[in-house]
Amino acid sequence: MQAKPLFAPTFFYGALISIAIFSLRTFYFFPAHHLTLLIASGWLFWTFEEYMFHRFVLHHPHAPKIFEAWHEHTPHHQDPNDPKKMVYSLGESFVFFIGNFLFFWGVTWTLRWAVGLLVGMMLGYLFYEFTHWGSHFWDRNSALGKRLFANHWRHHFENPKRSFGFSTSLWDWVFGTR
Repeated sequence: MQAKPLFAPTFFYGALISIAIFSLRTFYFFPAHHLTLLIASGWLFWTFEEYMFHRFVLHHPHAPKIFEAWHEHTPHHQDPNDPKKMVYSLGESFVFFIGNFLFFWGVTWTLRWAVGLLVGMMLGYLFYEFTHWGSHFWDRNSALGKRLFANHWRHHFENPKRSFGFSTSLWDWVFGTR
């Protein structure tokens, strides 16, 4: 087992996150408590989008052709321990983040707010990729493993039509899919 697929997104998004936070604090004099709130909001938005995308695109039999790149999900269910079907490519995730950045910028009309929200989404995405990888390759029987991975294992091995949230089961509770 190797964590090679995680290297590219971790390095790339880690660098972008660092540059964004440095820039917001240094050039925009963005107060830390405002930035923290934006990052937390971006992370929460990530969990919502992750849930909706997983439920309505990855598990939809007639998803639009534009999402074909993401349809490694079906083979992931067929062979959940294949490391090649674990981590989205930089190209796939980057297109996703560009779209979200434009959405945030359009909604807030403020570059620094859009960047702050995007930083939260990127952190949420990296958390998702690491914990998703971990749910298949780390010790699932540890106290942390049981807590972090329970919803995902319910989805894989009990009912693939339920438990769509990975980073959190919050949205499964909200929408009654737990």
